[in-house]
Amino acid sequence: MTRGRGCDERSHRPRTGEMPEEPSEHEKEQQWRSDLHSFRKAIWSHWWKWIGVAVGGTAISGWQMMGGAIPYWFGPLVLCIGLVIAAFQAFREQAKIAREASSRAVEAEEQIKKLINPILLIGCGDAVEGANTRNRQIGTRPPSGVEVFRETEPLFGDFLGFVITNPGAVVAEKCRCDLTRLERGQQTIWSQASALPFYPREAKEELMTEKDIRPGIPMPVSLCTITDDGWVLFGSLGRPWRFRDSFENMFQTHGKYIFRVTVSSEKTPPVFAAFELEWTGEKSTSDFRKLPATQAAT
Repeated sequence: MTRGRGCDERSHRPRTGEMPEEPSEHEKEQQWRSDLHSFRKAIWSHWWKWIGVAVGGTAISGWQMMGGAIPYWFGPLVLCIGLVIAAFQAFREQAKIAREASSRAVEAEEQIKKLINPILLIGCGDAVEGANTRNRQIGTRPPSGVEVFRETEPLFGDFLGFVITNPGAVVAEKCRCDLTRLERGQQTIWSQASALPFYPREAKEELMTEKDIRPGIPMPVSLCTITDDGWVLFGSLGRPWRFRDSFENMFQTHGKYIFRVTVSSEKTPPVFAAFELEWTGEKSTSDFRKLPATQAAT
């Protein structure tokens, strides 16, 4: 019989993810006694100080003013005043403890949310592994100069982009990145969303525009490619530009270009980022960087 009761008790324990059971009357009574005991201790910690000061100060004043006679009601009055002040101080102390506990609970809840929800972070720059690939052969072109006897010569380019990381504990499913706007100076020259490709960056391989971002595994995204012969291409090799206006022709003017990007997935709010390309007409002298978050709002 004892064993059966033990099995029943275990079967009624709340499992992970289930709502805990209501406390029993005995547990409520124990909690009430514990709270009352804490309140009494808090009152005492303040009461004796106020009583000592009040009794000492008032006794001396009364003794001098009334010729050495202290009224009979003086003692109870001082005790009542001290008790009221001590109760007020204890209330403030307990309220402070409750606020601190509530603040810790909110912080713990936020930490739990970070663990159970995916988080998307964006990194950029040559110091971020995988964000940029410099001087990579991307194809061939007709010979130039005195080497006209050669059929072709290699064409090199810089892949410029960013890296998405997920520091959470859950996979960010169906993540995608979209170029939503392209600006030159204060002017918007392109405003139709176009999906950016993830790795691989090879023309012969299939390019993906939607991937699951797993925790701890960085995923590079291609934003544009700059070739040796001074062309700025959309995304990376093999990613077609499906619009009538030529992407390359938007960079005929030298200056600062801003790429506005939106990163999203099924379980995360959209993340906005802005990247600046200071285009000089040459791959080696142009500069590419990520703008601060305050400038990333679309």
